[in-house]
Amino acid sequence: MYCLLLLFAQTLVAQSLTELPVLYDDERTQAVQMQKQTYKQIDDQSLELFIYELPSQELRPVVVFINGVGSEALPQWRVYQDWARLTAARGLVAITYEAQYESVAEDTQQMFAFLREQAKTYHLDMGRVGIWCCSGNVPIGVQAAAEQAGVQCLQVFYGHADPSLLKRETPTLLVRSGMDRYDLNLGMQDMALRLMEMDGQLDWINLPGARHAFDVLDDTWQTADAIERSLIHMQRNLTATRTSTMPLSAQSFAQLARTGEWSVAEAAYRKAHREKDPKQRFRGMDRAISSDSLTDVAAALVDWDMPDKADKALALALDLYPKDPFVRSRYASINLAQGMFDEAKVQAEMALELAETEKMHPRWKERVVLQAKEILDSIQKRDDKLAKEPEPQSN
Repeated sequence: MYCLLLLFAQTLVAQSLTELPVLYDDERTQAVQMQKQTYKQIDDQSLELFIYELPSQELRPVVVFINGVGSEALPQWRVYQDWARLTAARGLVAITYEAQYESVAEDTQQMFAFLREQAKTYHLDMGRVGIWCCSGNVPIGVQAAAEQAGVQCLQVFYGHADPSLLKRETPTLLVRSGMDRYDLNLGMQDMALRLMEMDGQLDWINLPGARHAFDVLDDTWQTADAIERSLIHMQRNLTATRTSTMPLSAQSFAQLARTGEWSVAEAAYRKAHREKDPKQRFRGMDRAISSDSLTDVAAALVDWDMPDKADKALALALDLYPKDPFVRSRYASINLAQGMFDEAKVQAEMALELAETEKMHPRWKERVVLQAKEILDSIQKRDDKLAKEPEPQSN
């Protein structure tokens, strides 16, 4: 018995990382079928892709497991075979493929082109594409998600790429291993922040004690949970009916205002303002398109050293919310910060006047009045100080 245990232990130690199974079971994978096809011919050498699916003649969404390191052996790794089978067991078509290091980006593009050309043959819905990538494969995976048509789901496991390639409208799952390298996790953090700045569709799984390649190394309930959530994320985003556009949020408006032409940002805000339902129940809870949110963005534009855009944001607020005391008090506060004391005084006085004439909750009225009076008091103290200073002597 001891010899058998010793032999088993030695076998585990000798086993390569590429031979380890994904630490998740689904008996439905037994029904998954696999076929391979040549997608690229290079003289006498061919590159293959591998199609995993349940038997069916129906058109089904596709999940591509990105080979971003350029390895012809990658589809033979147990981890990719297992992930492909788990995905196919959910009613999706999973694709793995060979690629060469020297031409990995080109090979990936040609693989996608082959799938589109043969979509009818293999019953692939190329209007519903998911991309799964991990580790060193992530840069090519994120690039493919940005460039390929029909991508409705992106998943990134323990890897990072250029955050600027991420799209707000693409549902994105980031899975972080806490025991990974510092720079890798910092890169994942940057990706998450980029998506939050855009108010993108971000799902985040943080596994503080997990290692790189935790899905084959760490046999814990957290690993199983992360894999299950990944499969659900794929299935729901690739099979559910989606709306054609995403609503404008405060974050996405701020991003538009900061990085693009002001006219585009203003047009988007005006459109969202027109379409906001005045009869919506609990309308006050939808605060993205509101006077206080718009003036928050104006203040942020001042902080970003964009005074021209800040002025335009404030002008937009005055146009859309002319009788809102908050707009006037916030306008006065921004004027004061910019050293525009006369303008700040005018807006603060207008805020006090509107606070008395417009219907407001007592708490909000108190807040507006306090802010406006503080601004006026600050201006008065400045004026008093200037009045006491001696006039410069003329020669």
